[in-house]
Amino acid sequence: MLGAEVKWDEATATVHIKTKEDAEGKYDQWGRLIRTTNLPKNAKDYPYILADVPNEMYEMKYPFSHPDVKERSVSAEMYASWPEFKKENIDIWMDRLKAFGALWLNVDYRTIDDTWAEKVAEVQSDGNVGKLKAAREYVDWVKDNQIVIEGYLDPEPSMIYQDGFGGYNVRSKFRIKFNHFKQHKTLVYDTWFPGDMKLENDTWVPNDTPFEKGVWYEGYSDIVMDTNVGGNWGKTLKVSPGASLFFNSIIRKVD
Repeated sequence: MLGAEVKWDEATATVHIKTKEDAEGKYDQWGRLIRTTNLPKNAKDYPYILADVPNEMYEMKYPFSHPDVKERSVSAEMYASWPEFKKENIDIWMDRLKAFGALWLNVDYRTIDDTWAEKVAEVQSDGNVGKLKAAREYVDWVKDNQIVIEGYLDPEPSMIYQDGFGGYNVRSKFRIKFNHFKQHKTLVYDTWFPGDMKLENDTWVPNDTPFEKGVWYEGYSDIVMDTNVGGNWGKTLKVSPGASLFFNSIIRKVD
């Protein structure tokens, strides 16, 4: 593109294009260009709208909120008035979520071991004594079912809402490819409930969806983070053991 600066982000397979007009625009605290035209219908829910994020991602419906909460807390509100919502804290949350995504969406039965389970449990929220046990059971299942998947998770720090149940849902872009498995069952470590966790209880994993082997799928998903800390919880938010890639998501095959 004439007069444009083009950069490739290997980690997320994304092309970033910066034009002369971009240089005159406004940027957020992470250096992303903000747009002011062709806004999504619910633009008021967000602190700003990014130039390289489609309206489809912004306009995804919120799945639920606590019945005792009249309105969920949206990003615009939390960024404007919640002391925890400052870049220092949000960077910590996003780093944990990215670390989780790198593990979550990249498993190989030929190489996975207990280290994978320990690293997953480390970035998941505290107070859940069964999270390591659940991760280890998934490791065993990956080996038994000969699962090989690859992908990435790209969380968007400006798109967070609080659902009233204590969860902070981070809208994220993802890609995933299922390279190998024997049974089309529990392919992703998803919504595990330690204590009574069984492989059959994968509530949100779409086992009835015929994902094709060797085909990329992409979309958007709300990934839940939470904390068991009451006051001054800004740095403590971690990935919920009940996080799901499929609970509130848009997913499609990549052409």
